[in-house]
Amino acid sequence: MAPPTPQSPLEKDVGVLRGSALQITSNLLRDWERAFNRLWKTYPDGPTAADRLAELGPDAAPLLARSERLVAFILSEIGDDNPELKNRVLSVLSQKPATTSHADGTVTID
Repeated sequence: MAPPTPQSPLEKDVGVLRGSALQITSNLLRDWERAFNRLWKTYPDGPTAADRLAELGPDAAPLLARSERLVAFILSEIGDDNPELKNRVLSVLSQKPATTSHADGTVTID
């Protein structure tokens, strides 16, 4: 059996670029999901989502707006290429309660 042909520098670069594009989307999704759970999940003997929103005060609405833009970007990157991953994001989003953003930047759960 012949030894594998070494990759040229160009082939290595292209391989890294392809992998990086997928890895960036994956990292964004992972970090967004952690932040989402940190805000919306209630753990035994821990603060509630309402407590966290109250503590965020006027930073709550901008934070939620940024999260919504990030999710839109992630979903556009996933597109229809990976229905399982897209469904995972939508499933996580479905756990968010209805909220109202107020003019002062605060957010309350409806």
